[in-house]
Amino acid sequence: MRFRHPASHSDPFLLLCSLFPVPSVPQAAFAAFCGPLHFFAGGIFSLESTRAILPPMQFDFVDLPNRVRLGKNVYIAPTAYVGGEVTLGDDCTVMHHVVIRGDVSAITVGARCNIQDGTVLHTNRGVPMDIEDDVSIGHRAVVHCRRVGRGTLIGIGSIVLDDCEIGPGCLIAAGAVLPPRTIVPANKVIMGIPGKVVRDVNEMERTYFAEVTASYLHLGRLHGSGAYPNHAPSP
Repeated sequence: MRFRHPASHSDPFLLLCSLFPVPSVPQAAFAAFCGPLHFFAGGIFSLESTRAILPPMQFDFVDLPNRVRLGKNVYIAPTAYVGGEVTLGDDCTVMHHVVIRGDVSAITVGARCNIQDGTVLHTNRGVPMDIEDDVSIGHRAVVHCRRVGRGTLIGIGSIVLDDCEIGPGCLIAAGAVLPPRTIVPANKVIMGIPGKVVRDVNEMERTYFAEVTASYLHLGRLHGSGAYPNHAPSP
């Protein structure tokens, strides 16, 4: 059933009530529950008071050029999107369904970086992103930060939010979420939601970082040579 009030739907709270179904709740009980909320919403969130509190907003946007600079031996998968003010260093590998969107601030990716399938690189206006050399970014990560230091590995499905700065040689564990403006010192392991420093990176992990970098250098060349064409049927 839908709760409807005989009053005019110019009342925003009553309009809200009328839009959402309330299963098997007597109208009297629902009205009793909504009464205090109606007072609160009507007094604070009415359309008239909202107009008085929030002035019209105007923004002046600076449009960036579509200027992509590619170093030597860069592989970009045909299903990826790379556009805006973007620089990719030598020997980078950008895998399938990656989005690198430098349309609000510039994005610079250093040499020998690998951006794995389904990852998104983007940032805020006025916050250029700098990803240094030999960085690995795992599948389906979202990187929306200011800086990622050299030799860092960002794990599968992790999220690095606005204005974060990650030092060199770090490990951001799979699924971790770094809150905005997090500063991570060099050579630290970050885990959890929200992401916290749990320990220093060890030698076994450093060896693994180097292996991932070398592996994607090799894979980029293979994919670039046509060794793994897409056999999925065309739509």
